[in-house]
Amino acid sequence: MSPGRDEKPPAPGDNEAFLAWLETVPDPERRYSIATSRLEEYQEMVSRLSALRAGAVADASEEDSVSSVARRFGVSRQRAYQLLQEAKSREPAAPEGKKRRTSRQKGRKK
Repeated sequence: MSPGRDEKPPAPGDNEAFLAWLETVPDPERRYSIATSRLEEYQEMVSRLSALRAGAVADASEEDSVSSVARRFGVSRQRAYQLLQEAKSREPAAPEGKKRRTSRQKGRKK
């Protein structure tokens, strides 16, 4: 029996089962609507995960140089710097005199 309007999707958390179920929904409008809704949820999750990852690099870089953080996290120095910049762009403006220290301010060689 193919899924009808009353059939519910699988329990949350089983993404493969959900996708397999969604692929069998016969009504294209319903399939589109469900896919769009789930996509918006996942895009929000990806955005939050990205911010958390960038924040972790920023937090680690307060105690260490970007090069050291890159080695520690297993990314290139350029990628660590990109993540640090992403974190800085997301944080609210600091009051005057309370700015985040950069690796150059911590005595990194030029």
